[in-house]
Parts: sequence; C-alpha cells; structure tokens
Amino acid sequence: MIKNDGPGAGGSRPLPTSSESRIMPRDPTLRAQVVNSSFGNSAFAASGFSNSQQSGLGNSAGFSNSGFGPSGIVPTNAPGMPQTVIGLLQALQQANSPDSLKITLGVAQWQVLAGYLQTFTMEEGQVLIEEGSKDTTVYLVEIGSLNVYHTDTNHQAHVAIVGPGSCIGEGAFFSRMPRNATVQAASRCKLWSVTPMRFTELSNRHSAIALALVMALGSVVARRLGNQPKRGAVT
Repeated sequence: MIKNDGPGAGGSRPLPTSSESRIMPRDPTLRAQVVNSSFGNSAFAASGFSNSQQSGLGNSAGFSNSGFGPSGIVPTNAPGMPQTVIGLLQALQQANSPDSLKITLGVAQWQVLAGYLQTFTMEEGQVLIEEGSKDTTVYLVEIGSLNVYHTDTNHQAHVAIVGPGSCIGEGAFFSRMPRNATVQAASRCKLWSVTPMRFTELSNRHSAIALALVMALGSVVARRLGNQPKRGAVT
C-alpha cells in the first residue's frame, strides 16, 4: 500500500508532508575572492564546501575525499552512516544511467540530510506528478521506475523512464513553473522527497549541504537537456 502523508490529487497522487565537478578560478587573486565570499574563510577552495560553525560539518566529521568511491559517494558501510538512507545510497552508487544523481556528501552530511528527506512508497500505476500542477517538490528514486508522459494536442506521449539512483521533479524545483509532464509509477517504487519548505530550512541551517544537493540536481538537469531521450524527464 502507498504511504500517503497528505491528500492525493484526484485520489491518485501521493503527497509526502512536507556537480560532478567544481570550477574554481585559476588566478590566485580571484581564488582568494571566492574563499572570502559568503561561504566564509573556510576550506571551501579545497573541498568545495563550507566548514563553518553553522553547519558544524568539517572534514573531521567524515568529509574527506579520500574516503569516497569513484562516483564521489561515500561508502554505505562507513562508520556512523545513518541506516535509514543506506538503500538510497546503494541506489545512487549502483546507478549507471546518464542522468544518475551524483551527490558528494560525507557521513556527517548524510546524517543531517536524512532528517530533511521524507520517504514514501507508490504502487504501479499511481501518479506522482500531474502535468500542469504547481507543486515544486523534488524526488529521489531508491527503488522502482517511473514513466514520464507529455500531453500534446493529439495524444499522451511516453517520453522517458526514470529509474533508481536518479531524481524526478527537479525542473519545477528550480524554475517554480508548473509541471510540464505527468509522472506515473511503472512499478512499485520507494522515493524520497524534498519539499521547498524543507529545502529552505536546510539551506538556512546547513548551507553547504544544500549547495551539494542543488549542484547534484543541476548536473542532472544539464545532462538530461543534452540527452534527447531524457530531455522530457525534466519535469
């Protein structure tokens, strides 16, 4: 059975409540300006993320690139990794699709992010996103696959499939525009949601983690737009 945290749209949609690279300027003068920016005088230039006291997550908290796998994702068996997100991390590590989500976080960062994610399940045939709706929640896929449909003047066309280790809904998450496609579960799915409200809270309290998440989502958007079969999955 689907776990509904809120009323569905038309009875079919479950509603939970609520970069692959870093580009730094080569000029030492410009690099200093970046390090002294709003990210603070931290190890941002070295790690790509702020180690400020606000987030309380320095390299000593498990954010060491030497401990990451080839994809930049920390191993799931790392000490202190929250058990609730082990399945999601395994999906991210094993994903090999062109639009897989590659987010670089350490153990302590995952401990924090897990508190801002909400999980729920869907059964085959249930609708997650309806074309034209104004919801801007983004979803991470742990289990199952989803079909993406776009409605034109003549019929409803199937445009893409999104599987484990990827995300869906990132288009409206960034643009705040109505959804441009319908997303329906092609099999039983387990998803994780990030609502705009929860993301705002995350960005206010843990800006480095929020930055890592949006960079990973932005990378998916860029790769999907450059891949004709997956272009329609930007919803």
